[in-house]
Amino acid sequence: MLLDTWDQLFLWIGKEANETERKESVARSQEYLRTHPGDRDPDTPIVMIKEGFEPPTFTGWFTAWDPFKWSSGKSYDDLKRELGDVALPVDIKPQEQKAVQREFQSFPPDMLLNKQASELPEGVDPVLKEKYLSDGDFIDVFGISKDDFVSLPQWKQLKLKKEKGLF
Repeated sequence: MLLDTWDQLFLWIGKEANETERKESVARSQEYLRTHPGDRDPDTPIVMIKEGFEPPTFTGWFTAWDPFKWSSGKSYDDLKRELGDVALPVDIKPQEQKAVQREFQSFPPDMLLNKQASELPEGVDPVLKEKYLSDGDFIDVFGISKDDFVSLPQWKQLKLKKEKGLF
């Protein structure tokens, strides 16, 4: 595995890698630097990391790194022997998705606009204040229908909610 952190390349070599793979991986890493579209420095350090001896400078790039993940567990070959070498076909049939429509009680705009979470009526989700406007109030506040609003990109919805005091 090759991890590019721009100022260095980490080349992780697994325990099961053979000699050819080890040699080829170094050559491939150098080729990666030469052909990188970002005009990389060919002298960028390539740090070779062996499985089981990963330093914190490498593992720090992976928030969920578990150094004991494979130390006491079964190897891939053990699992393969145990489970068999044949993958059984699985017939996956699409299921009809039933849209879950939550009902929202309507409140007048003055109870929702420019209100902190603690000032909202009981049960109102402060992240979804716009959902508690009636269709008519929604058009009065936003100038568009609820359907038109939900068809907008998320960033634009958020921008409108901020502008209208519903954020």
